[in-house]
Amino acid sequence: MTKIIHTQLTRVGVAGKGRGVDGTFKVRIEDLYHEDATKAKAIFIDRNGSLAPYLIESIQMGRPMLLKVEGIDDPESAEKFSGASLYFHSSDISEKVSEEKPLHPYVTKTLMTGDGKVIGVIEDIIEYPQQLLAKLKLGSREVLIPIHDDLVININEEEGVLTVKVADGLLDL
Repeated sequence: MTKIIHTQLTRVGVAGKGRGVDGTFKVRIEDLYHEDATKAKAIFIDRNGSLAPYLIESIQMGRPMLLKVEGIDDPESAEKFSGASLYFHSSDISEKVSEEKPLHPYVTKTLMTGDGKVIGVIEDIIEYPQQLLAKLKLGSREVLIPIHDDLVININEEEGVLTVKVADGLLDL
């Protein structure tokens, strides 16, 4: 079995409410990914912090956009996805989109603790409904640091520095 690494996934939208009796549900896919949505074979759905893959049975473009995935065959099951983030594997994202996708404004900023310790440079931002995670390298390790409004102390745009509160021991994991 091939293990999917989170960095191989791109957030493309969010699931809406169930529609109909067969497990179909509404989705909002960012315009940039509409063409990719018509070609993708699978979609990853965030279920309480875990990403689960589902094979796409059908996707109906339009407003609203409707998605039917294997294994979800009733309205009650479809309703559980409401509000969940949707992801495509990087192999399902066209090269054109990969080149056009704008970077998050925090990418390339220096991440610093409240006591002035430089943690590193943010390489990527992973978006979850409840918070952002800054991905950066600490030596040879890749670490994820939560970025939430309650944790951000200061954003210095001129110097490109994001200062955050970091839980004790988080950098030692």
